[in-house]
Amino acid sequence: MLFLVSVLSLRAFYEPFWIPSASMVPSLRVGDYLIVSRHNKGPLERGEIVVFQHPTRGGEWIKRIIALEGDSVQIVDGAVILNGAPLAYEPKDDFVRAFRRHDLSGGMPMCGQVNGQNCITPASIEILPSGKSHLILDARDSSLDNTAVYKVPSGHMFLLGDHRDNSLDSRVAVGAGGLGFVPTANVTGRKPFLIFSSSGMVLFNPFSWRRDRYLQAIQ
Repeated sequence: MLFLVSVLSLRAFYEPFWIPSASMVPSLRVGDYLIVSRHNKGPLERGEIVVFQHPTRGGEWIKRIIALEGDSVQIVDGAVILNGAPLAYEPKDDFVRAFRRHDLSGGMPMCGQVNGQNCITPASIEILPSGKSHLILDARDSSLDNTAVYKVPSGHMFLLGDHRDNSLDSRVAVGAGGLGFVPTANVTGRKPFLIFSSSGMVLFNPFSWRRDRYLQAIQ
């Protein structure tokens, strides 16, 4: 009984969430198992990762907030222009992972190039005006590297995946399979905390857990 009460109490404050796709690589990997805070008090911030309900389809998604109500945002040659000013970028070493199917999703990784068994993708740090930063991937030129100027309406947010060429996000209209602008009221979880990460076919098989990905806050 005490265990049940403890579990129910925990669920009142935190919600489990697992990562089924590669749209947030490298910050989040396919097979990551997280908990997110259900207590969403306090203003949302540009740069934070949130779990939210899809505007029309239901189901929970996870992306990074890039712009909030009143902001203007545009993508030019893959770089974010926020309120008329380009974000700062710092090149980083290429992100390297195994070129094989994601065991849980069944999909192949999107790479900048494939070298033998390695999937190699250019990476850079994207720095917001607040100084908050995160790592992003740029696998190739795509139609989403250049967009119109978006004006975020009241009560909404503009979200992107960190794997920019492998993400259906606010750059894509809802009718085309993306997110468009997402109501801030749709946020269901914040402050993701990684419990463990599985590279295998079964999420809860400890033998497939990644040794370098457990018990860490995700920024």
